[in-house]
Amino acid sequence: MPLRYSYPTLLLAALAVSTVAGCGGGSSTNALGLTPESPGQSTMAAPSEQDETWMKTIHQGNLAEIAAGKLAQDQGATENVKALGELLVKDHTKFDASVRKAAEKLGVQLPNDPTDMQVEAAKTLKQESGKKFDQAWIDAMIKAHEGAIKDTTAEQQGGASSAVQELAKTAMPTLEKHLEKLKQAAGGQ
Repeated sequence: MPLRYSYPTLLLAALAVSTVAGCGGGSSTNALGLTPESPGQSTMAAPSEQDETWMKTIHQGNLAEIAAGKLAQDQGATENVKALGELLVKDHTKFDASVRKAAEKLGVQLPNDPTDMQVEAAKTLKQESGKKFDQAWIDAMIKAHEGAIKDTTAEQQGGASSAVQELAKTAMPTLEKHLEKLKQAAGGQ
């Protein structure tokens, strides 16, 4: 049974995972913890429907979070919201590169755009300004991160592809860090 993800879940899932892309060490493994392989040679298990759904959801979340982060940079009333927006853009851009690379390797076709619900949520946020914008943006990001953590945990525990599970595992610390920063910002509003 495929997982269903909400707009906020998608937004934050991408956030936490984005930092993971730069986490490959100096060893012969890549950012997903996989060893390089020859073209046409695959040692990874085929992704399950759950794995594919999670990857698509995370990718769309990355796209939405990048847009939301840019919006916060442009419309944020406080430096804290602008800085959080910058962090989201940086982390989600980086992570999405890892998601795209893994999807290509695993043969998963990713969507080109955020979901309709994500687009509508962004339009709603654009209509706000000042402190109302900041509060609405922070609230949406908190809800999204909480959902992303829940969905990413489910992928870690129930995914079939070890590569996708590892991608989810590496995303978790960043998602948790982002959620903590967003909750701190909410307390300061």
